[in-house]
Amino acid sequence: MRSYVARQPIFDRDLRVVAYELLFRSGPEGMICPDDSETASLSVMRDQFLSSDMATLTDGKQAFVNFTRELLLGDFALLFPSEAIVVEVLETVELDADIVAACRRLHDAGYALALDDITDAVDRHPLLDLVSFVKVDFCDCCRETRAALADQLRGRPVGLLAEKVECRADHREAERLGYQYYQGFFFSRPVTMARERMPDSRGAALRLMRELTDQQMDLRRIETVIKSDVGLAYGLLRYINSAYFGLAQPVRSLQHALVLLGRERVRRWAILVAFSSLGQDAPVELMVSSLVRGRMCELLAPHLGCPDRDQELFLLGLFSLIDVVAGCSMNAALGTLHLAPEFKDALLHARGPLYPALAITRAYEQGIWATLEALATQRGLDEVTLARIFRDSVEWAHQFVSSVGAGRRAA
Repeated sequence: MRSYVARQPIFDRDLRVVAYELLFRSGPEGMICPDDSETASLSVMRDQFLSSDMATLTDGKQAFVNFTRELLLGDFALLFPSEAIVVEVLETVELDADIVAACRRLHDAGYALALDDITDAVDRHPLLDLVSFVKVDFCDCCRETRAALADQLRGRPVGLLAEKVECRADHREAERLGYQYYQGFFFSRPVTMARERMPDSRGAALRLMRELTDQQMDLRRIETVIKSDVGLAYGLLRYINSAYFGLAQPVRSLQHALVLLGRERVRRWAILVAFSSLGQDAPVELMVSSLVRGRMCELLAPHLGCPDRDQELFLLGLFSLIDVVAGCSMNAALGTLHLAPEFKDALLHARGPLYPALAITRAYEQGIWATLEALATQRGLDEVTLARIFRDSVEWAHQFVSSVGAGRRAA
């Protein structure tokens, strides 16, 4: 399986390559689709960083990578060593208090940040004291603006980078104005490179998501989920064995890898892999609906006399849309997951001890009030309780998706 990335070198004043910007490509011909910058950044991070030795891709130099709002708020840069990447804050990111706080966390953790595609005054920019680079767009800036930006940053500990330098005149002007770094077609067009791509792991990703919602995340259970899917196992071992960790011996045990990474790094890595795998073809609303169903089934457990089965009921609700997510029949999707017979009875045959929770959840979600009333009356559930459980489930699902930075453009 192949993925494609373009790298464009960044030069210093002596015309030595000091870094590369990594750019998503959808094919060997250098096609730039999709337009969704978050999808592109997720693809670069998952396919190029997590499943490859990034030092080989960048010749051991830093990689400039575009970060959207969601990726910044999710602290996904912390997946990678601080010396490996420069976090480019896209010009489309709204610079509110949450973004400033996220960038400050990265700065304090030793990560270099860059402002991308600057075309206007920057001396009062809210991130100026946190960034290591300011990239000035020479295509969209007039000469007066290029000079003014150089004057504003003179004397500050910030690298001034002229990007989209298209001709010798642009380069000479950038040198004269004091720009220290250069990037553009005049020096080198982006070169598309083919890399191994981590296999899709959608089924395992869904199981992994259940573990990630547990505040008391159990690394042993995470290990079990990862072991069940070659894509996840492959990605984790390639990641931990990359040159940036500098390990004396290769890590061959998933348990050893998880311990070395630590709980928070495991969580961020798993969220990135799970959501990028699941969200490739599915709108964010489908992810939210799956989470709502899972949470509602879970919250119904004590009302249905089975409080000790709440985790199973969460899985049941989550998997109730797996056929839509996977783009295949329910029977085919469940056949890859090795679920207990009770799950298959509920999802395939609408029967068994787990099914009532799903039946109530579906009826409420779809507004089938006569069926809902009958099911609720049998189990002593009143309208107020059901409304509260559904509302709490919707709020929880949206908060979860937002907290992991997984908001995606709706299809």
